[in-house]
This record gives sequence, C-alpha cells and structure tokens, in this order.
Amino acid sequence: MTKKEVWGWCSFDWANSPYSALIITFVFPAYFAKAIVQEDVLAQVYWTWTIGISALLVAFVAPMLGRLVDRKDAIREMLMGFSIMAIILCALLWFVAPGERKIWLVLLIVGSSNVAFEITNFLYNALIPTMLPDRQRGALSGLAWGMGYFGGLVALALAFVLLINPETPAFGITKENAENVRAVFPLTSLWFLIFSIPFFLLLVPRKRIAKSNPQGIAGKMKLAKVEKIQIFQQGRLSSAGRFLLARMLYSDGINTIFAVGGIFAISVHGFSLKDVLLFGVMMNLSAAIGAIVGGLLENYLGALRIVRVAILAVLLMGIGIIFLQGQNSFWVCALVMGLFFGPIQSSSRVILSRLAPTEQAGLAFGWYALSGKATAFLGPLTVSIATALLHDNRLGLTPILLFLAVGLLLLKDDSEKEKGIASRAAMG
Repeated sequence: MTKKEVWGWCSFDWANSPYSALIITFVFPAYFAKAIVQEDVLAQVYWTWTIGISALLVAFVAPMLGRLVDRKDAIREMLMGFSIMAIILCALLWFVAPGERKIWLVLLIVGSSNVAFEITNFLYNALIPTMLPDRQRGALSGLAWGMGYFGGLVALALAFVLLINPETPAFGITKENAENVRAVFPLTSLWFLIFSIPFFLLLVPRKRIAKSNPQGIAGKMKLAKVEKIQIFQQGRLSSAGRFLLARMLYSDGINTIFAVGGIFAISVHGFSLKDVLLFGVMMNLSAAIGAIVGGLLENYLGALRIVRVAILAVLLMGIGIIFLQGQNSFWVCALVMGLFFGPIQSSSRVILSRLAPTEQAGLAFGWYALSGKATAFLGPLTVSIATALLHDNRLGLTPILLFLAVGLLLLKDDSEKEKGIASRAAMG
C-alpha cells in the first residue's frame, strides 16, 4: 500500500474511536447520570441494561448480516449506511437537555447508535482480508488500532479543554442549560464524519479488489475456492471455532479489566477522580504504543504468537495487581499490562482474517463480533459474585485470571498457515 492508502485505512479507527471514548465511556454517561436521571444507582441500572442489550443485539445480528454482505458483496454500502446512522443518532443527543423526562427515548437513541457503531466495527474488520496486503497486515492493523486509541485521547482532551473545563467555552457556546457538555455530542459526530472521508474515498468494492489483486491471500492459498469457514468439522471444533471460543474467553477477561479497573483503583488504592482520569489517559497511551509495536513485531513472530505472549503478560501483571501491595506496584503492573491490550485486540483480528476465506470475511467477522459480545456479561458478573463471597476487592478479581488462562490454553499454535505467512512477511 502507498502511504496515502495506509493513512486512508487508519483514518476510520481514528474517526470512530472518539464515539466510544466520549459517548459510551466518559462524557455522556456522566451527563446522563447527573443531568438526566439525577440518581446514580438508577442511572447505572438504566445505562448498563441499555449497553448490554445493544451489545447482545449486535452479537446475534452480526453473523446474519455478515452472511448477507458476503452474498451481495455489499460491505462498502453497508458500512457507509451504518456509519451515517451512528453519526446522525449521536448528533441528536444535542437535544437531550438537562431534566429530560423521556428517558426511554434517550436510551433508545443511545442504544441504537451503539448498535450502529458496533456494526461498523465488525464490517471494517471484515475488510481486512481484501484491503490489507498479506505482508503488511499485522503492522497496519496495529497502526490503525493505535491510531484509534490516540484519536479517542485527542478528542477527549479537546472536549475538556475547549468545552467542559473553561469558564467561557469555545465556539460561542455557553454553560447555560449544559450547552457546553451537550456540544460534545454533535462535535463527536462531526469528527466521525470528517475523518472517515479519507477511508471511504479509499474503499472500493471487494470484487474490484479481487480482480486487481489476484495474488492476495486468497490467490496465494486458494482459500476462497477450496475452503469454507466452519465452527465445527467432523463433530469437533475447527481451528476457527477454537480460536473464536478462546477469543470469547480472553476478551471477557480484558473487557472486565476495563470495566472494574477504575473502581478497583478507587476502592483499593484510594484514587481520586483526577487520579482515575490520569490513570485512564496513561492506560490508553500505553495501549496505543503497544498496538503499534505489536503490529510491527507480528510480521516476524506471527499474530498467534503475539496474542499468546500478550495474554500471558496480562495474566502475570494481573497476578501482580492482586497480590502486590502499594500504589507504585499497581501503577507499574497496570501500565505494563496496558502495553499488551492493543496487540491482543489488533492481532486477534489478523488471525481471523487468515483463517477465513476472503469470500466469507463478512460471516467470519460476524462470528467474531458474536464471540466478543455474547458473553460480555459473564466477566463483571463473576467478579461481582467472587467479591461478595470473598469480601475482598483484590481476590474478587481472580475470575479474570481464569478467563485469561483458559483462553490462552485454547490458543494452540498449530497453524502452519500462520507460520508461513509470518516467515514470508519477515523475508520481505
């Protein structure tokens, strides 16, 4: 790929990540709790149910949608459509004024926008087999994932500096009726729209790519003609099925770390809100650096080996967080752990892109979305139960270690295809 094409590919991760940071994680949830519901416990119930239901909807719709886009070769059109849907729904949050009584309508807008956002992610991943050259796939996936982390951080910083923190917000906006906070939502939409344009200019239909690039992975290994991706083969889990099961488990572990990390830092180490925000920024920076470096190393070591090493590192750092005392130990273990989050997520999608026939990429990444969402409730639930039974915040985290360990054991290094691709990439 040319430099122009590389940055065009990475622009979509840069474009959509602020939605996750500002709408799902930081700004809108706090605004929803304080200005809309005005009761913390009830707000948390409403919010977690909404995000949980939207995630489950994506999980069960994604495989069917993936099969559809494979048959119609319609990833480009579908990706544009769901991106526009997410952008419009996000912008509508500007009209959610403090004290809004139609909470069900607010949750419907947020939930629908989250469904659209998650579908764009899985469709974007499904383009990897045809958009990214074989030799550069790991490096470009890591670079894009790292750019996504940086995009979220930059957008969060701009929202804080220009709108939320100053006495006089930018752009002629006032603090009356929470305008400065509400303005974050249409600006997130505008960010998504503007920075996704280079990607859509680069994107062309897959059939055209296949004709112009017959020597891609499908051409080299003839996967599209001789294989079909299957979860089971002869009554046993296939390589793809075992990988998706492993990914479901270790993703539950990692997602639970994100879900409980801030609460753990506050309850065990006495972090203030300012400390938690700094902690979040440092973790994201660490993950971004790890994603980019991991992508470069993947060309030499192979994506599967990168994921296995990264999960092992997260597992070891998790043990350190549970059993080592003091804030300094927590900071060191957490930031080292953060370095390996990006490589796990980035290289995981590369693994599936090499297991899946190009002609079935939509279906494969639909299952990938299913594996990441269908059991997302298990991690937080088991941590909650363990904490209640053991009466210990530290030991309550042990189910996370179990998810990571079992996921790691399921990742068997039996893919000659993966080794061959890594060797060819290293030779250039």
